[in-house]
Amino acid sequence: MKKLLTYVTAFALALSAFGGFATVGSAETTEVEQNGTKETATNIGFTSTGDVELPYEAYGNGTFETAEDVDFYKFTLNEDGGIKVQTSLLRTAVTSIELFNENDEMLQSWSLPEGEESIDAFYEGLAAGTYYIKLYVESGTVDNNSNMYSMRVLYWVDNYLEKELNDDPETATPMVLNKYYGGFTDFEADDVFKIKTPSTGKLTIRGSYSQYVALNYLLVNSKFEIVEDWTIDPDDTDEVDDIFTVGVAAGTYYLVVTHDVEDVDVNEYYTTQAKFVADNYTEKENNETTTTATPVALKRAYNGILSWKSDIDTYKLTMPATANVTLNMSQSPYTALKAVLVNSQNKVLKTFYTKAGSSNNVSLGNINLPKGTYFLKVSHYKGDYEQVPYKLNLQPKVMWGKIEYKPGMTGKTVAVATTKIYKLKSGKLTYYKTIYKGAENGVYGTDKYGYKLGNSLYIKKSTAVKYYTVPTSIKTSYTLVNK
Repeated sequence: MKKLLTYVTAFALALSAFGGFATVGSAETTEVEQNGTKETATNIGFTSTGDVELPYEAYGNGTFETAEDVDFYKFTLNEDGGIKVQTSLLRTAVTSIELFNENDEMLQSWSLPEGEESIDAFYEGLAAGTYYIKLYVESGTVDNNSNMYSMRVLYWVDNYLEKELNDDPETATPMVLNKYYGGFTDFEADDVFKIKTPSTGKLTIRGSYSQYVALNYLLVNSKFEIVEDWTIDPDDTDEVDDIFTVGVAAGTYYLVVTHDVEDVDVNEYYTTQAKFVADNYTEKENNETTTTATPVALKRAYNGILSWKSDIDTYKLTMPATANVTLNMSQSPYTALKAVLVNSQNKVLKTFYTKAGSSNNVSLGNINLPKGTYFLKVSHYKGDYEQVPYKLNLQPKVMWGKIEYKPGMTGKTVAVATTKIYKLKSGKLTYYKTIYKGAENGVYGTDKYGYKLGNSLYIKKSTAVKYYTVPTSIKTSYTLVNK
């Protein structure tokens, strides 16, 4: 299907009787009949314009001998870049202009309305190679007074421009990370860019706005599963903004830029960038389910981003030994999050909630977890829900009865009756506090004063306390959860 061009560009010049674009010193080419096929196309060559932004131009002047006449033009790009095609209109006929590559694949197709002006037909990003433009009468009449046209192809070299056809993963334009790329939206087709991330990290897709249409920026993985999907409304700003940020694994991704097929305005210019920052401790999308969960380790801080109120980030925790685990998370100024901990059978063990705030690390609670596999599901709870960043970490403690085992412990005391703790000062024990039956205290050795509790504190050896040596299993558990 063709798109009807109904707008006239500001550059429009008063045409001569022949509708020419030619300027002084230009290499103007007149079609050579018969040029009704690709094989017989009239070759047009590029010459310098003296302009920095559009440095090369090629011209083609032609005549439609009849309403059935078809004219082909051939041009070659020595390097990757972009073209801007301008053409004059016919006063009594609707004409069609089409762009083909050497594989006979149509890259552009436009209907040009009746008129007496010259217009911008289309822009296109292209790889180096040979291309063909086809012109013909779509409807209306032509005669000796209204059958001449003039066409101009402007060309600039650009390594960071989409290259058509790039409407599927097989033909996607490769993107260099952290480089800006330009593109032109297509009618009923997508612009697809190929992104390769070298490691786990955060991928930010940046993009510009169209003044007239909403642009859609879609990211899919190598399995063509949607990772993120954002649409930005029209805006007349020239800014390039962060559209979305996601945590990704090393691999291949595809960015698809498009707009609604019902939009009247197409061939809209846009700028986009795939900004990547390596981060081994970030969530990896897609991680909505337990089968796609991001593995996390104890005692590590992880970064996550909730993109929307329906987003769920799932983390997989493998406990190598039994430990008491505390969940710490950051706060967001305007958002409260929910974190649900489940076991391998998806049974809910505990639910944690953050509060809106500014702290970077808040303890949300703890739970005793035996050796096994667990999943933490983070989701939106209250407040803002667009692109909410957060941090989390899981801190383990190995409990030995009532006390936490710590490196250097040789054992513990358990009070069987009321007794006292003393503090060693200047070689003498002075009363510190009283403890009661059942109290437990970690011991870091013994000497002539009694059991050493640390910080110069002691419990005297007596029948009021029983001493236990640290079991090997406790030491092993501590080693496993603190790797």
